[in-house]
Amino acid sequence: MTSLDALSQALAARSHKTLPTEGKRAAAVLLALLPNGGKWDVLLTKRTEMVEHHKGQISFPGGMVDPGDADAVATALREADEEVGIPTSLVRVLGRLDDFYTVATPFHVTPIVGEITGSFAPRLNPRETAEVIFAPMAQLLDPMRWRQEQWKGIPVSFYDVAGVTVWGATARILDQFLEIWRKVRT
Repeated sequence: MTSLDALSQALAARSHKTLPTEGKRAAAVLLALLPNGGKWDVLLTKRTEMVEHHKGQISFPGGMVDPGDADAVATALREADEEVGIPTSLVRVLGRLDDFYTVATPFHVTPIVGEITGSFAPRLNPRETAEVIFAPMAQLLDPMRWRQEQWKGIPVSFYDVAGVTVWGATARILDQFLEIWRKVRT
């Protein structure tokens, strides 16, 4: 069994925390894994200064649910295609992580984990995406590249990877994902 098959099984076997969307804007993001020389990268984006929320921050491709989206998976895949040009046909959905609320904005986010199964040339939406960042899994797993601070009694994670600092909602998603990844890799 490949590590991604084990990851998919682990994601399917766990109980997912789901949260009500009432009073929140429903959104979904894609945590995309890309093969890189026998190892894995996680695709991140740097948001432009033109977007309404989280200007200039490091994030996963994603956004608000549209009325035509069948579910969170459809939203995450549509947004990944719109923001960075990942064709839906190249994504093998592996599972999902827990729903959560963003702290500074009124979003209810569902993270979807997927493998990019072929090569693609990033095609950036110039209004939404300033840059695509390929964060090596080895860097994300390196304890020297992770730190946690207390902000008003709330633990906030930071990852210093691929020349950027990841924090906030994106780091919270990485915390949960990497915990599961470590279990399936041991």
